[in-house]
Amino acid sequence: MEKIMWILERFYTDLKKGSRQIMFYGAVLIGFVAFGQVLSYYDLMEFYLPVSILAICLGGIYGWYSMEWDWQRQKIVDKLKGKNEH
Repeated sequence: MEKIMWILERFYTDLKKGSRQIMFYGAVLIGFVAFGQVLSYYDLMEFYLPVSILAICLGGIYGWYSMEWDWQRQKIVDKLKGKNEH
């Protein structure tokens, strides 16, 4: 029982900590569904898959390089503060 309570506590803590990110991804999902509904209404569904794939790829590339940018900035700050990486 103690293990289950620990898991639930960690899950709740992570859920609270990541709630903004969860809401962001939920909004993106709703946006894709709404975009599909709009294209379906105007009978343009042949554009849904290419536009969706392009948006996902561009978002992934931006996210990856954004993380790398943050890592580089953190390395510079650590170097200026005199922290060792060992």
